[in-house]
Amino acid sequence: MGFIFQPNRHVLLQQVTKYAYYIHGRTLDVGCGPTPRYRHLFKECTEYVKMDIEAGENVDVVGFAEAIPFPDDSFDSIVCTETIQDVFEPVKGITEFARVLKKGGVVLMTAPSISRQSESRTDNWRFTRHSFRKLAEDAGFRVEVFEQRGAFWSTRAQLTISYWIAKFGVYGAWYERPFGILASAFGRFSIWLDGFEKEPLRNAFTFGYLLVGRKS
Repeated sequence: MGFIFQPNRHVLLQQVTKYAYYIHGRTLDVGCGPTPRYRHLFKECTEYVKMDIEAGENVDVVGFAEAIPFPDDSFDSIVCTETIQDVFEPVKGITEFARVLKKGGVVLMTAPSISRQSESRTDNWRFTRHSFRKLAEDAGFRVEVFEQRGAFWSTRAQLTISYWIAKFGVYGAWYERPFGILASAFGRFSIWLDGFEKEPLRNAFTFGYLLVGRKS
């Protein structure tokens, strides 16, 4: 499968890069997926443990966010990108993050607000700024960074591009490359337009959030 520019992925990478300096020491990646995505950004990690619900070449430990197979105070940092929506009991999952983090440890989480629904049965939730923040605070985290990802124009572009990909079976088709060029131009222009949006409209439309919390 090739690569087609999508605004959500582009802005997500920018966000994680921006706040990667929070991640340090022994780190757990919850929902690491089949490929290493952001490991190269975390320069201060002494150990990077990758956990997912299925075994794979990129997975060190098989486990679930609701029952992380490590003792209390095991990690200095946790990374959980675009995974908490798949956890059927997110309250229990984030409480587990707090349990396995050392005092003063940090969690970097991202979650969707508006996005295409996956066919996967594990795609369970979408979050508002209020619910996502409250989940972290109720689990005992002091929120140090809370930032939305995208506004109306990039959210519209993300939905449009992902719809076209699904509608026309773009990946592997002869028109994948020209489609990718158009998607990149459309997506980047939409991200640029976001810069002109003002509150409260800017806050009303977004495809997700990033949160950095510190265990009290």
